[in-house]
Amino acid sequence: MHRFLRRSLLAVALILPVLPAAAQPAAVPTPEALAPTPEALALARTLLTKMNGDPAVTIHQISGPMVGMLQQMGISDPTRARIIVQEALIPLLSSHYDELIEIMAKAYAATLSTDDMKAAVAFYESPAGQNLVAAEPKLAQAKLIGLTQWMSGLQPEMQEKIEEVIKAHGWEQN
Repeated sequence: MHRFLRRSLLAVALILPVLPAAAQPAAVPTPEALAPTPEALALARTLLTKMNGDPAVTIHQISGPMVGMLQQMGISDPTRARIIVQEALIPLLSSHYDELIEIMAKAYAATLSTDDMKAAVAFYESPAGQNLVAAEPKLAQAKLIGLTQWMSGLQPEMQEKIEEVIKAHGWEQN
């Protein structure tokens, strides 16, 4: 069971960075750069709160992928996987959501200027920004469907390229 828990937490850690609301900077800031001013950190928290909307909705958005992850890990019954997600993982993630916001706020504050964050907060407080936040769950689904379709379309070419690399390196005997 401990191995299952470790895999679950690792998988959740891998899923979270792909959430649409989680910006991914080109380079991960160094720990020294993650020591923002109090003003920058406060602005970053405000920005993330505006961008992400309701934490329950944000966490709920990843429940489907978490069910799929559990099924890939060996819990083949989708009902059991959903129950585990709803009764164990969602409450756990919800109880630690503020920690995620704090980690992300440090990255935002280290990456964006206070002027940029102020402008972004103003956007998210505008009707257009509020509409974007409201549309994000649908957009996240559309992005996931689009990504899946795109990858499925490329699958034959990807398989061919993989086979070429395997052959070029002489790995086909392994």
